[in-house]
Amino acid sequence: MSTRRLGVAVAVLGGFLYAVGGSDGTSPLNTVERYNPQENRWHTTAPMGTRRKHLGCAVYQDMIYAVGGRDDTTELSSAERFNPRANQWSPVVAMTSRRSGVGLAVVNGQLMAVGGFDGTTYLKTIEVFDPDANTWR
Repeated sequence: MSTRRLGVAVAVLGGFLYAVGGSDGTSPLNTVERYNPQENRWHTTAPMGTRRKHLGCAVYQDMIYAVGGRDDTTELSSAERFNPRANQWSPVVAMTSRRSGVGLAVVNGQLMAVGGFDGTTYLKTIEVFDPDANTWR
C-alpha cells in the first residue's frame, strides 16, 4: 500500500483486495487502495465521501459497503457504497445508531451491521439494510 493504515477495513471483490479508510496515525482516511495479486501492485481508487477509521466493510450485490466508524471527533452512523465499474462512491441512508468498530456481513442475502460502540455504550444490536427501500431496520 502507499499509505499506512490502522483501523482499516478490507473487502474482496472481482479478485481484488480493497483497503478502505482507516487512519494513518494522525487522522482518519477517506482513501481507498486496490491490490491486484496478478500484478503484485496497489492502485488508488476513488476516495470515500467521508473520512472514517474502525469502520465496517462488506461486499453486497457486487458493491463494497462502508458503514460507521469514527472521524476526528465522533462515531459515525453514515454509510456509502462503491461501484467498482464506475469507480464511484455513493451515499446510502445512515444507520439508526452511530457505530465504530462495527462488524458488517452478508447473512442469508441480507447486509447486517453488528455491534460496535456509539461513543457511550458498547452495542449488542443489529441493523439490517434494505437496498430497495434504502433503509436500515
